[in-house]
Amino acid sequence: MSAGSCGWTRCTWRCRCYATRFVEAHESICTALDMVRDEGLLLAAQDNCEFYAHRDWSRSADVVNAETTFARVMGGLLRDGIEKAQKQGVRIQDMSDPATLNYNLIRDKAKDRTNPIPPCAGRE
Repeated sequence: MSAGSCGWTRCTWRCRCYATRFVEAHESICTALDMVRDEGLLLAAQDNCEFYAHRDWSRSADVVNAETTFARVMGGLLRDGIEKAQKQGVRIQDMSDPATLNYNLIRDKAKDRTNPIPPCAGRE
């Protein structure tokens, strides 16, 4: 797994920070669910990529990357439609979070995957 570590507010859309935050957030939620389970308050839990069950990003990367790619394509289509409508005079205010413009993949070195996103321009 590979991701950047610069400050969230300084990120550009090319930054790897969203991937970093996704992994950190997902792992944090799993840890919180573990604590709730240990207290006897959790009946069951699962996630689409099955990370909660096996805690191995190399086993979850294909699902996460496919969903990320789909979201990127759909977001691009919607963004293009909005831009065309705006050019025709339709008043649309885009309130999208900058993270929706990111395209970050979980890198699995064992499968020799690469992340084409360059490091954050704001990071030294």
